[in-house]
Amino acid sequence: MPDSGWRRAVGVCLAVTAFAPASLFAQDTALQDQLTAAIPARMAADGVAGAVVVLIADGTPVWTAAFGLADPETGRAMNPDAQFRVESISKPVTAWGAMRLARTGRLDLDAPVTRCLGAWRPPGGRPPITPRQLLSHTAGIGLGDYADRYAPDQPRPGWKRICPMISR
Repeated sequence: MPDSGWRRAVGVCLAVTAFAPASLFAQDTALQDQLTAAIPARMAADGVAGAVVVLIADGTPVWTAAFGLADPETGRAMNPDAQFRVESISKPVTAWGAMRLARTGRLDLDAPVTRCLGAWRPPGGRPPITPRQLLSHTAGIGLGDYADRYAPDQPRPGWKRICPMISR
């Protein structure tokens, strides 16, 4: 596997949504064979170490397969039950769902999100945050991930700290 930038990814979670009866996909071994052949080739071309692919029909998983390695350093194979952090991939899906709810009147884009989120409160005693602010990145919530956090008024790290592969 190449050892550069985002291509060092240990895993990718892909979900393919199909619009046909689940029974058709469960019995379609030709499609399963095509996916089984195509996915490792795509992973190799993109330098992805491991992936789990789930084919979903009628809201039900009908085929799941694991490819490659979960840990390239130890040679541990990917597991079909592996859990992935979807992070930014979920943003457009969440925005789409929120806009559908807003269009049908089930979500008020200008009401405090605490109406929907229950126990969550804005950090640091901030005023209420709305779905509109969250969707437009204007809520003033700090930058960061599971390891590093930066408050809105705190200096941000340089690109080399956030994304080391850019300097290569």
